[in-house]
Amino acid sequence: MPGLIRAARLAATEADGIGPEVDARKRLMIVPDCHVQELITHAQSDNWVRASGVRVWQNGSSWDIPLRPPEGGRESAVIVAMGTIETTRLALTTFRQSLAGRAAQRMGTNLIAHLRSNLTIRIPRSAIAANLPASALSSLQCSALLVKGKASNGRTFHFQITAAGLGKLGTDSEAELFKKLPTLEHMHDMLRASDDTVVITIRGIAI
Repeated sequence: MPGLIRAARLAATEADGIGPEVDARKRLMIVPDCHVQELITHAQSDNWVRASGVRVWQNGSSWDIPLRPPEGGRESAVIVAMGTIETTRLALTTFRQSLAGRAAQRMGTNLIAHLRSNLTIRIPRSAIAANLPASALSSLQCSALLVKGKASNGRTFHFQITAAGLGKLGTDSEAELFKKLPTLEHMHDMLRASDDTVVITIRGIAI
């Protein structure tokens, strides 16, 4: 976030001014608390479509944010990265007329549902002590495993399995905290680990 804010400030300084025309010159502009309604497009003489702005809804009204106009043979770009369903809605709303026919009809026909489930458990270290290496008794241990599978109907899935356990903390109570998390998403679950238990998270992913 600090990097993003710094980039936005540098872009504002380079644009030198305020107002819609100045906004269009910015290399990067952050517009918070708004909903993107559609892209503003213009059909060109050779039958391609150019995006010239973004229409958003904010504070009870709709307004247009222009893109930087073409300069030196270079065009501005719109990156659509909002999730599968919302991205398809935006594309259909924007290009229903300009991409009439089969091109517009195909949008959204290949949507895939992405399913995920999480299961986190704690087990006593003593239950698996016989299978642990000697180093596991005195230091932090983390492991990760990816298991791929295929159902009888042809659908594919996989399990992401992570496990973490603590050694004796000694005098430094924070020594393990910043080293033991496989991902930040697991932070609260992993903080429940202790030197006599192992935390295991099983994440199921399917489409």
